[in-house]
This record gives sequence, structure tokens and C-alpha cells, in this order.
Amino acid sequence: MNETAQPLRVAIIGSGPSGLYAAGALQRSTDIAAQVDVFDRLPTPWGLVRAGVAPDHPNIKAVTRMYEKTASHPEFRFFGEDWYALHLPAHLFHYTPRTLRAVLAAGGWTVQRLLWHDNPNNLLLSLDHRWRARGHAVRADLARAMAAGARWPRARFVLGKLMGATRTSGRLTVWATRT
Repeated sequence: MNETAQPLRVAIIGSGPSGLYAAGALQRSTDIAAQVDVFDRLPTPWGLVRAGVAPDHPNIKAVTRMYEKTASHPEFRFFGEDWYALHLPAHLFHYTPRTLRAVLAAGGWTVQRLLWHDNPNNLLLSLDHRWRARGHAVRADLARAMAAGARWPRARFVLGKLMGATRTSGRLTVWATRT
């Protein structure tokens, strides 16, 4: 491994067993240096191992010790519920059409077409989530009503068209074929 090379930056969606196993495998790899960011919609990691396994099954929950070792690695970051709605669309800014084509090509796919959706619901529901978490119920209700089309439908339509045209809607459809 080239020590002067930039480390690989990896985002893993979901902090359940498969997500943490993948993070641990990247950290143990001697071929690459990886910085791992794990995103989950829950406030705490480990998925259903933490939240869905009964307390009378301690042998199953013992796997969390391995997850804790993975999470203690200096190149590991966990993003819980606060990222979920508001920050996810921001991550799509990093995926230009050229980047998407390159990533998919590395996996053996050829991109035929990319379509950014004219849908502002990601943003509006993100604002609802964020404002509600911060105690701004009136603002949150307005954002939710706009997302449902109950308030200011023209503003919602224009916002959607603008976000689709600027490729910032957070919703994307990719048509690709296996090469």
C-alpha cells in the first residue's frame, strides 16, 4: 500500500450487522487505507441487534463487542438520526454524472440515462424532521403540509422544478445495463 496516497473514503448506509461487518473488513484490510462513515436513521448504532434482540439472548447480543471495536477505530464516524433527512440529499451533490458513470462502470455497468426527479419532498420532509427535533412545530407543520401538497402547491411545484433542473432534489433514477 502506498502510504502517501489519500485514504479511501467510504459511506455505509445502515449500522446493522452487514454495515458494521463491511466497516470492520475495510479497517482490517492491509491493501487499502479507508475512512469509514456509517449513516443510520436510528440514533444509536448496531441496528436490530441493539433494538430487536430480546435481553434473554445475551449470546446474540455479544456480537456488539466486535462492533464496538470497529466503532472505536480512529477512521470511523457514526451519523445517527440527525443526518437522516436533512443531510442525505447533500451527499448526492458529490455524485456528478461523470462520477456516477465511473462508479457504476467499476461495478460492470454502463449508464444509459440519469434523471434527477422534480420532487422537493426530500428537502421538505428533512426540514419537517429538523424543525420538529428543534421544537419548531409550526415550521415543521408547514413543511409537512407543503410536502403533502396541502399548502402552497405552486411554490412546491416551482421548488421541485428548480431542484430537478439543478440536480439537487436528492432523488435520482439511473438506467444502466450490465456490460
